[in-house]
Amino acid sequence: MNTLLFIPILFVILYFIVIRPQRNEEKKRKTMIEGLQKGDTVITSSGIHGKVVEFKDNNESVVLAIAKDTNVTFNSSTILRKKEKEKEA
Repeated sequence: MNTLLFIPILFVILYFIVIRPQRNEEKKRKTMIEGLQKGDTVITSSGIHGKVVEFKDNNESVVLAIAKDTNVTFNSSTILRKKEKEKEA
């Protein structure tokens, strides 16, 4: 009988510790990606820093300027986070 009670309790604990926080983070990331605009500086999951130049394929792809005269196209899902503008001292 103890085993039958232990398994559902374990799943509830697993849900609140692992699954729910992951869903919340994914929602925040999706909202951030949808809110991107031209000129925003972002970091991709591969660590590339770039400035958003344009969006393609109904916002499925994003073109980043990573150097002068160098633009690279990434899937929007590879955008890890938006880089905050640095404050001047």
